[in-house]
Amino acid sequence: MYIRHLSLSNFRNYESLELDLPRGMCVFWGGNGHGKTNLLEAAYFLAITRSFRAEAEREMVRREAWTDAIPVTRVVGQIETRRDQTTIEIVLYAARSEVESAAAEGARLFVQKRIRVNGLTRRAGDAMGQLTAVFFSASEICLVDGSPADRRHYLDTAATQVDRRYRQVLGRYGQVVAQRNSLLRAVQEQQARPDELAFWDDEMVEQGAALMLMRRDLVAELGRRARDIHAHLTDGREDLAVVYRPTVLLPIAPEGDSVSMSETFRQALSAGTGRDIAAGMSLLGPHRDDLSFLVGGVDMALYGSRGQQRTIALSMKLAEAAFMEARRGDTPVVILDDVLSELDAPRRRQLMSALAHYDQVLISGTELEPFDDAFLERAAVYWVQEGRVEAQHLPASVPSSRTT
Repeated sequence: MYIRHLSLSNFRNYESLELDLPRGMCVFWGGNGHGKTNLLEAAYFLAITRSFRAEAEREMVRREAWTDAIPVTRVVGQIETRRDQTTIEIVLYAARSEVESAAAEGARLFVQKRIRVNGLTRRAGDAMGQLTAVFFSASEICLVDGSPADRRHYLDTAATQVDRRYRQVLGRYGQVVAQRNSLLRAVQEQQARPDELAFWDDEMVEQGAALMLMRRDLVAELGRRARDIHAHLTDGREDLAVVYRPTVLLPIAPEGDSVSMSETFRQALSAGTGRDIAAGMSLLGPHRDDLSFLVGGVDMALYGSRGQQRTIALSMKLAEAAFMEARRGDTPVVILDDVLSELDAPRRRQLMSALAHYDQVLISGTELEPFDDAFLERAAVYWVQEGRVEAQHLPASVPSSRTT
């Protein structure tokens, strides 16, 4: 799988871009603040239908576009797989009344999103999976030493791109937790009775048990793959173990008995009702899951060096890519944002060797020194400056980009 063509209009600092991309390695380099990460964000946006870094989607709208009568941001990708071709279009736009009423508010402007796949309107959940991609940046070290939310986000991003049922259960569970939390606060304030929780408890048990079982299997598969990858990246010096840490004790049965899981969760939820009411929120469930990364039995979040944590995060991202390939039968697009400069020479070589397997890899950096001459000769190399992309070296038969 690869992105054959990327089209941007009023996206971040890009007024207009038409970029043909080849299979293989694509390197985007240039100074900081010129649009390299924005370009990679646009590619990943097509896969997960949301920004990996924006708190609000209006942040992706080019600043100068807000002076237009109707600000419109458009990201279009032509995707080619081993079986077919797909066009994904995501448009962010504001209605005229919203533009006018928000004139005095500037950045508080609200936008709406429309997604089309091959010209047909799709919901975000239905569009996901048309393009699968794995994104890794230098800040992804938070996967190891960051918050549990960072690690849950990693699991959910991997699974939702390739598993429709996971998307559905995750979405429903989030809605149930929000409703239960609202009711818990009402009970706390004596505006509702505790027995009114029964309905939402049943819903939370049904969806939560299913989600925990899926996550248990997901962590087991990702952990197996990450262990092998990590051993390769460390020349066999480190044995990585990835451990799922739910807030509810999982059944011992290896086949994952959903009835046992539901009963276990129900008992834990019932026992903790008083604490939940006092806190005004649900304290147990997969919305509080976590992961641990152990090397030689040692928790790397607490005792790992920055280099070890970075290598673990990289191993997990490559495991995510392998997992997606196994589920879809196509390699995902791998996106690396300024990662190579953070790795020493041996790990860079091992990483580049591993990436050679993938149909397309998009890499950004501020300089070309991390790449050897042989690699650059095989890669498509682009210079990025002030929202413009210039092809500096292209493999045979690849057209150049057109930027305005």
